[in-house]
Amino acid sequence: MSRLFPSIFAIVVGFATLIGLFIAPNLGQIMLNWGSLLAAFALLMGIINLMRVHLNRASTERNLYSLVLVLSMWAIFFLSLTDWLGLTNNTVAEIFTYVQAPLEGAFASLIAVLLLVAGFNMLKHQRSVWTVLFLLAAVLVLLSTIALTAFGTLFLEIRYWLEAIVVTAGMRGILIGVALGSVMIAIRLLLGIDQPYNK
Repeated sequence: MSRLFPSIFAIVVGFATLIGLFIAPNLGQIMLNWGSLLAAFALLMGIINLMRVHLNRASTERNLYSLVLVLSMWAIFFLSLTDWLGLTNNTVAEIFTYVQAPLEGAFASLIAVLLLVAGFNMLKHQRSVWTVLFLLAAVLVLLSTIALTAFGTLFLEIRYWLEAIVVTAGMRGILIGVALGSVMIAIRLLLGIDQPYNK
């Protein structure tokens, strides 16, 4: 019975959500609100668990990265609280603007360079048409971000063409695959074929 109840509950809730989305909008809105509440609670439990794990790691293993993570989380929490109470003015937004956004830009630049290096290494070990195309696209995108006035807007036009045609087509294919996979997983869960909650 302990293994059967989660399956029955998941199937009933799944069908109720499906009926609410197509037939009874009020029921669908209630189910979506419950789902949002459960997701928020799960996020809170995940944050608490993350804090507990890294506090334990920082105290027992003297891990510097865990200590930085814990201190950063507490700092953001207290600054959010002071913003909410009106003691400070948009401190969290300023931290995001002047700390997180530059760090994200730096990491994105590192990823671009690492992709280029990986393309050269791949070209050494495996010479194929796809490797050459990958390396060529990476070089063109990197060159389009540099202000090369001698070539005018040639690299920018190539980059816009790559983003508008090639990248968009790839993204649409990936999104269609994700949507089909999500539908198949939902059908298997509704029929009780997959039972991840019993593992």
